[in-house]
Amino acid sequence: PGGQPLEISRISLSTDMEEWSEQMGPAFNEELGIDSAFHNYAFTYKDVRFIMMDFASRDQDPILQNEGYLHEFSGGSFEFFTQEILASAEQMPNGIVIASHVPLAVAPGAFAADEIATVGAVTQAYGDLLYANFAGHFHANGDIPMDLIGMHIYVTDAVWNDDVTVRVVDVMKNNVEFSYEHELIAVPYGD
Repeated sequence: PGGQPLEISRISLSTDMEEWSEQMGPAFNEELGIDSAFHNYAFTYKDVRFIMMDFASRDQDPILQNEGYLHEFSGGSFEFFTQEILASAEQMPNGIVIASHVPLAVAPGAFAADEIATVGAVTQAYGDLLYANFAGHFHANGDIPMDLIGMHIYVTDAVWNDDVTVRVVDVMKNNVEFSYEHELIAVPYGD
């Protein structure tokens, strides 16, 4: 019933993955003046640190509800993001992957320039450790170099009313760094 599969998946991840960290639940959303629930977590799998971020808007405005927000307040997503980046300082180069629904890009439907500058203030010092931000939200596939935050953004087409795109990523590790190869696979929709 309602919500059970997500909870089972989260419990399985939290017990099966190394170095599990999470920020789940409500916090007072200073941007909107209401309580908002955030779902951020991080884990290590085969030496890669995955940081899963909830930067989705909580605004009900028809335009603003599609924008990304850092949620820069106590208990908000940016606090967790900053803690996780700083705690990952010992990773091998390209050993950190950020995932978020909304891409960490300056664009309509993403983030404002001042918010990306705030992200960059945290991530620039760790640019060699950060591989990429994997995201969706846009209705297109994309590879966006974001020097402002020290990493690439790989956007995979959001499910809509066209073919479904799946991004398959192979991860390799040598004695120096991680490397990645991508393949986009289109699955026909509604045949």
